Amino acid sequence: PESVYSLMGLFWTGKAPSQIHYHLQYIPLKQIPRDSAEAFSDWLRDRYYAKDALLNHCYAEGQFPS
Repeated sequence: PESVYSLMGLFWTGKAPSQIHYHLQYIPLKQIPRDSAEAFSDWLRDRYYAKDALLNHCYAEGQFPS
């Protein structure tokens, strides 16, 4: 998708996707590690892995998991 719907395409050619899907999740502040930069970095990397897994599922199945 990023090769078709780039920021340049959105702003200069007006080419936009027909649908946009959002996945929101509430994360309480106390669940975010703040003791060290390494702990926070690990937590954030795990969030990106979870995001990538959701996107892979969405691309393969055409929708987010229930």
